[in-house]
Amino acid sequence: MSFNVNLPEKYVIKKEIGSGGMARVFLAEDRELGKYVAVKVLNLDPSTPTSNQQRFKEEMRLVQYIKSPYIVRFYEGKYDKNIKYLSMEYVQGKMLKEVIEMQGRLQPDRAVDYAIQIAKGFSEIHAQNIVHRDLKTSNVMITNTGQVKIIDFGIAISDDSSRFTQTGKVIGSVHYLAPELIDKQEASPQSDIYALGIILYEMLIGNPPHRGKTPIETALKHKTEPIPQVNKIYPNIPQALSNIVVKATAKKKELRYQSMRQLEADLADCLSQKRMTEKPIVLDDKPTIKRFGLFSRRK
Repeated sequence: MSFNVNLPEKYVIKKEIGSGGMARVFLAEDRELGKYVAVKVLNLDPSTPTSNQQRFKEEMRLVQYIKSPYIVRFYEGKYDKNIKYLSMEYVQGKMLKEVIEMQGRLQPDRAVDYAIQIAKGFSEIHAQNIVHRDLKTSNVMITNTGQVKIIDFGIAISDDSSRFTQTGKVIGSVHYLAPELIDKQEASPQSDIYALGIILYEMLIGNPPHRGKTPIETALKHKTEPIPQVNKIYPNIPQALSNIVVKATAKKKELRYQSMRQLEADLADCLSQKRMTEKPIVLDDKPTIKRFGLFSRRK
């Protein structure tokens, strides 16, 4: 089968395993490494926005700094006028999104395990002064042995990143979008913490908390509607775990966990016997209503 992709000869493409508006991802054999890899190739047709090329270049730059067992490993990449690709660890498993779709809501212990692994990976990301900005269940892989692998840094930013967003638009996935991003404030580690809180909710309940008729309506719900308490929906969820979801998804970012390590530490013993009598937390977290600007829809 011909894939019409310009790659070095050492790569033998086996099949296409993913595609989006910015790039295509292929399973390939790297004959020099002697292993299968995932190769992400930028779409170079004339309709590809210049901003996509800039984001792809930025992703290649950022992923080289991150070393963690919970983040997909970067091998190599090239970016010039003729070829734009990056080669990464090939993860055998399923997206967390697929796991939830196939199995329904996860039991608390399994959801906590995955959330802790994601938090550990993000501790390393944030330690490099990088904000992911697009944490969602389709950007988290679960290997066949149950290990988390965080993928796709296509819209991540660091302290010295250029901003490639268009004026008046917000970049991100509306089901996981922190309220401050809807107001076009700068992304921060608290934005990623909010997204992980939404993912934890989704794992425990089986679906995200907010669904509107349009992306704009969904995004607005993050600003104006409270996140339902998970233990009110399923009483088998301990109060301590419900409290973590509440704190991670606070509408005011200063009320959220101040770091992924802090969130990880709270998750570590939330199912323990000593926290079985924990009381519900109450936050001064009333939503604020503000005029809403345009934002870009990202599938």
